[in-house]
Amino acid sequence: MNLTREQIEQMPAGRGLDKLVALLLGWEYRRSISRWVEPSGVMSQPYPPALSVDIAAVWPLFEPMHFPLEKSQEGEWLVYRPERKPETGELEGIVVLGRGDTAPLAICRAALLLHLNLI
Repeated sequence: MNLTREQIEQMPAGRGLDKLVALLLGWEYRRSISRWVEPSGVMSQPYPPALSVDIAAVWPLFEPMHFPLEKSQEGEWLVYRPERKPETGELEGIVVLGRGDTAPLAICRAALLLHLNLI
């Protein structure tokens, strides 16, 4: 996967992004049957799960990340890592890991950026 940070940050919600994130979650596409297969081995639909638009579908990916997810004052969803001063633990700022118009989109972008070490 040769994607840049900029490309990921501009990816719209939809099947293209869903496919990339599904592969991170262990889903597999089997051409011989034209179906996606869940990590558990259960056959699924001919399309990847709707991770970039369905919060319930993407939550299993987000929960183990242990990063905050918040809606900014501007209305944009952010997945971020707080940066704290080592000496005092005082909040110094944040590093945005993913952003989007919706929470699922922000989570998917953050997952890809983290997986590809583009943060």
